[in-house]
Amino acid sequence: MLCWQLCGIESVSAATLFDAELLASVEALVIRTRRVRSGPIHGEHRANESGSGLEFREHRPYTPGDELARVDWNVYRRTGKLYRRLADVMRDLPVRIHVDLSDSLWHESPARADAARVAAFTIAAIARGHEDEAHVFVCGASNEEPVRVRGQAGLIQLAEVLDQATPRGRTDLAACFEAAASYRRRRGLSVIVSDFFDPRGLTAFATALRESGERLLLLRVHTPRDREGGTPGEVTLVDCESGAELELDLDQAGLDAYRAAYAAFETAFDEMLLELGAAGLVIDASAPLLPQLEALFPAGSLVL
Repeated sequence: MLCWQLCGIESVSAATLFDAELLASVEALVIRTRRVRSGPIHGEHRANESGSGLEFREHRPYTPGDELARVDWNVYRRTGKLYRRLADVMRDLPVRIHVDLSDSLWHESPARADAARVAAFTIAAIARGHEDEAHVFVCGASNEEPVRVRGQAGLIQLAEVLDQATPRGRTDLAACFEAAASYRRRRGLSVIVSDFFDPRGLTAFATALRESGERLLLLRVHTPRDREGGTPGEVTLVDCESGAELELDLDQAGLDAYRAAYAAFETAFDEMLLELGAAGLVIDASAPLLPQLEALFPAGSLVL
């Protein structure tokens, strides 16, 4: 296993959300990955193949047809037997980051969108620090071309795009994820940052995730008020994406029903993580982000 480490991004200061203090504070975060799929681009992750790499793995008996260039002649001189020297081939890890900036994430202050954008940028910076190419998809009612992050210029561009982003309409996570299918030429890591308040529910989205075969990291952004639901009294409920309104006299029974429904949503999200074998984290948008991200990295690392 090798590590992702954040490094060399101190000069990214064009965007107000991504200051030097934030960048310096996440340098210690590491993502450890299992073997990646074979591919054409060299990187820092062991691939599911053996070849003429630099990191020795093992010896295997020579069989007719094997390349003579891989014979370990030092072993032959000592034993008189032919063995192949196998080494790990190092490849890059394709990373796709989907950050939901639909209208629901901009409601309240501080906006969930702020935490979502910083979290997405942090994961992209970790990938960039290990020469992994990341594509960042901004999700909402419409889907645009992703920001390609490979090198310092790509990271600066991403900071500017995220810092200047505006609400993107209604949530459709499955459509956003499916629109990125053409970029999944080789399986890698898909990261989804969202409040997961999708009118279609979690089922349609879970199906798209399952069929992709990707390694998954799901970051759910919320605020404590989501769980509590306010206080009893006469209220007007407004859907922050459709604009639909509902006036009602909210009594304690109604409030308890809301809290039960939200608890069921949280349970469904946790069950989806287990079913998909995904890593996950619930981010409180009203609290400092870094300590929460550090909780995702026990002893400084996250194994995927």
